Amino acid sequence: IVLNENLIRNPGEELRLVKFNKNKIAVLKIFPGIQYELFESIITPDLKGLVIEAYGTGNIPDDSDGKLAKALRKLEENGTVIVVCTQCYKGSAIVGQYASSKELINAGAVSGYDMTVEAAVTKLYYLFSMDYDQDTIKRMMGTDLRGELGLS
Repeated sequence: IVLNENLIRNPGEELRLVKFNKNKIAVLKIFPGIQYELFESIITPDLKGLVIEAYGTGNIPDDSDGKLAKALRKLEENGTVIVVCTQCYKGSAIVGQYASSKELINAGAVSGYDMTVEAAVTKLYYLFSMDYDQDTIKRMMGTDLRGELGLS
């Protein structure tokens, strides 16, 4: 392996391999007319993480029938870490910026900011494999570890 030292964030840091554990993580893409009851079957006690691809800054469609709120409560009860990313090419998901993300805030969801969905999923696998507790994982999802967040 040939390393380009100029491209490594912390050249003095030792390179180490972290083997990912087989944690269950799912992705839910929000779209107009989504029927939230369709994803109830993936909400199980062994689902460790859920990445939601929301609109814009973390907005989701109206939940007038309460099915999303019910699903989010179940995720929270199960201890599932919920990360909200944006479907937009540019910009950040900031949960709580608008009222339409209230249910996500109530369920303890965290912002994925400008991470891609792929980066958020990979970061969750990494953090779960490090055996961090849920609060640490939620906090670290908003911390730039290796350049995955453009906010820093």
